[in-house]
Amino acid sequence: MAFILNYKDYMMNRKNELTIYHLTGIGLMSAVICILGPITIPIGMVPIGFTGIGIYISLFLLGKKKTVSSVFIYLLTGMVGLPVFSGFTTGPGKLFGPTGGYLWGYLLSAYVCGLLLEREKKKNLSAKRKYFAYFMILFWGNLILYLTGSIWLSQVSQLTMGNAVKIGVLPFILPDLLKNIIAISLGTELKKRLRNVEM
Repeated sequence: MAFILNYKDYMMNRKNELTIYHLTGIGLMSAVICILGPITIPIGMVPIGFTGIGIYISLFLLGKKKTVSSVFIYLLTGMVGLPVFSGFTTGPGKLFGPTGGYLWGYLLSAYVCGLLLEREKKKNLSAKRKYFAYFMILFWGNLILYLTGSIWLSQVSQLTMGNAVKIGVLPFILPDLLKNIIAISLGTELKKRLRNVEM
């Protein structure tokens, strides 16, 4: 009887530890995204941002659900008034302005990429094939952002879809591919180091 009670106490403490661990991870990655979010390279109506790097790194470290939670906290942080959006902007006006579709698109992108990454990690692939698979998954994430951002931009700014794509997609394809490579390299390396620390 005493053994059962001790085991229950152990499992309860273990569950609390995991909860605290997960909450800490969500909070930490939300902070990282908030730090990267305002950093931009202005090239026009839609600047080159670094928010996506933080989100994609989070996917490798935390997985789908916790990364989506981190992105939601990031959006909420900007909505309530902290300058965490591109160019240190803030408020509902940014979320519902011309580039708001890219911000909302981060939620969908994080969910879809996280789902695909979870499936891919279960496969027994060589390192090169796995890297290529990760790269393609993040590219799907880019396509989701392009779609949501372009549709939103065309509606809010009353642009044709063709012009919205010219403004909000074409200039970003190459930079986004480079950012994907950075995110995969950092994300996978950090995950390995965290595993070594846990062991």
